Order: sequence, then C-alpha cells, then structure tokens
Amino acid sequence: MASTPVVCVGSRQYFEKHWVPSEPAELARHNCLVYGGFEEAANWPFVGQQGHFKVAVRGNLTSNSVETIRPGVLAGVGIALFTKASLVGELSHADVVTILDDYAQATRDISFVWPKRRLVAARVRRVTDFFATSLEGPGLSFNNLSSELMLARNLSILFSDICPETQCPDPRGH
Repeated sequence: MASTPVVCVGSRQYFEKHWVPSEPAELARHNCLVYGGFEEAANWPFVGQQGHFKVAVRGNLTSNSVETIRPGVLAGVGIALFTKASLVGELSHADVVTILDDYAQATRDISFVWPKRRLVAARVRRVTDFFATSLEGPGLSFNNLSSELMLARNLSILFSDICPETQCPDPRGH
C-alpha cells in the first residue's frame, strides 16, 4: 500500500549514560534491542559513501514484537531499529531521539493482509476501503501517511471481537 523508512532510535535517558553513536559501526559497542520482525534482525542496514552495508548488532533484548522493543527504548534500555510507522506517537516524544539519520535510508513496505475467505466482515471492509481511499496515489511514502497510520493504530478495536459489526464505527465518518 505504501512504504515507510526505518529509523534508529534511543532515549535521552540511554544517551545520558552512553554516548550517541556518530556512525553505524559504533553500534557494536551499544546495547541494541533487536526486533526480529525485520528480515535483517541483528544485521542492521545502512547506506554510506561506499553504498549499502550492514552492521552486526547485539543486546540484552530480542523480540519479534514491536510492542516489546518499543517500551525497552522508552525505558532507556538501548537503541533499536524500527519502521517509522511503528513509532508514530513516540517520535514526537521529547525523550525519543533518532540517530544516524544520514545512514538509515532503508524503507519497508506497508501491506494490508486480507482474511482468506470469500465473505469479509463489514468492519474489515470499512477499514480496507478507508485505507484504499486514503492511500491512493503514486509515490506514496510514510511522510504523508502519518495521520492515517496513527488513526489505524487507534482503530485496532475494529478488529477485536468486542466490537460487533452493527456497532462498529465507520472510519470514514459515515
């Protein structure tokens, strides 16, 4: 549907105890929180004067859940690599610092996964229609999707069983 850049982040609390790396190779001497949802997991992708390269990282927390790694960053445990879409609210937080911005230039695709059945619940159809309309256009990137993605995060109730189809709000306001 769209793409989102990756960002390397840490908290001010972490950087008060440790230095802010000025180049990716310095990550080897930091506690890096590894999100296993990336294909490169413990080999983070960067771009420099010599082109694309990867840096092997390690740390005391590895998870395949953004919901586990994100609080670790906020608590000052270490540095992590996320998609920008995963940190919509946190990036505006004063304690969250992006680092190595000139090197972190990879992007990840944002996909919408459909249930594999012929009949789709009305609440799923409404959310799908909302995104299809909101994300139309060539060359979409996360930079012009932040409000839609923040809304998507807040609309997670649409996919839970506690929201009966007849009472589920229409994300387009209809």
